[in-house]
Amino acid sequence: MNTGVGQNAKFTKGGLLWFVPARSKDAPRDVSIDAVGTKWLTCAGIGRVDKATLRPEEGGGCCYPSRQAWEAEKALLKAWKEFSLEVSCCVIPPVATVEQIEEARKVLGLNYRICLPDE
Repeated sequence: MNTGVGQNAKFTKGGLLWFVPARSKDAPRDVSIDAVGTKWLTCAGIGRVDKATLRPEEGGGCCYPSRQAWEAEKALLKAWKEFSLEVSCCVIPPVATVEQIEEARKVLGLNYRICLPDE
């Protein structure tokens, strides 16, 4: 998923990135940064990686600034999937109010509106 975590990161030669291969049978691993350019990082074993997106130029997969960043993103995605399934598959909780729902939408930055016909 990688949500552009490389955009504000500082990279140094000899530093490490956490590489998650596109194929799930290949284990994620640390890769060393061999060179830091304006747009690209050159990493051992995977070649050039876009500094803004942390996507390798070839071969697929994705890099993260650290294993912890990858684990945090996985946890966020899991929590969001569980939340969205729970919201879409359940009845409205009896304690919910319109104000609470609107506040939750505001906190989460949700602006999608469905136009329902007047009844």
